[in-house]
Amino acid sequence: MLVKGTQTNPYKIKTAADFSLVAKFPEAYFELENDIDFKHISIMHNKNYCFKGSFNGKGHQIINLKTKNAGDGLSGAFGRLAKEAIVQNLTVNNAFAAGEGYVGVIAGESWGQVMNCCVKNAIAEGYYNVGGLIGVNHKGAKIALCSAEATLVGNINVGGIVGDNQDGGEIYFCRSLGKLCGLENIGGIAGRNCGAVIDSESIAKLSGKKAYGQLVGLNHGLIDIANNELMREYCNQVFVFAEYIGRNCLAL
Repeated sequence: MLVKGTQTNPYKIKTAADFSLVAKFPEAYFELENDIDFKHISIMHNKNYCFKGSFNGKGHQIINLKTKNAGDGLSGAFGRLAKEAIVQNLTVNNAFAAGEGYVGVIAGESWGQVMNCCVKNAIAEGYYNVGGLIGVNHKGAKIALCSAEATLVGNINVGGIVGDNQDGGEIYFCRSLGKLCGLENIGGIAGRNCGAVIDSESIAKLSGKKAYGQLVGLNHGLIDIANNELMREYCNQVFVFAEYIGRNCLAL
């Protein structure tokens, strides 16, 4: 008999109740078998929770997801992603995520991989590190081929994909749209970038008081837009170009 929750025999998620298995078995493999609706159900992760497994959405949707936590960094469907974690091929539609900080629709913080995921019609709010997908993307974490359409509200480090992309964090081929509002470090892709933003774009509507730009609010890292020479010219200057980078603190 095959052991459940393995790569060859993953847990099959068919209902919102089934999703509780993700919290019970954080190192297991999961597959979403159909769209699931979280109406009238909120996700609350233990403050020490960390997802270390693999979740394959298989192109299906999680709908009406609500996560609200105060100061523990565990907002989002998966709370916290360990370096072993993989979340892929998933759409989260009509979501709400809130907390003091480390707020994201997929996870509050990540050391893992998020690939081919889409957030639609979402609202996320917090005081700091608020992202459409991830609140804080740590060293070694990767986000690729993802998009977010969200209304984001925060004070500092508010980004359409990631609130704070830290040194060693990587963002590839991502797209952001929606509305972002904050006080400082507001970016269409990342509010603050100390890692790498590669071939990503944003058409989000931004409003802020200090350091806001269509790609990155405050940049200390690498921005490489291979197919846009004008963008490359902007990114290679140590000046303020609000159209793309709110404040660039690194000559590339």
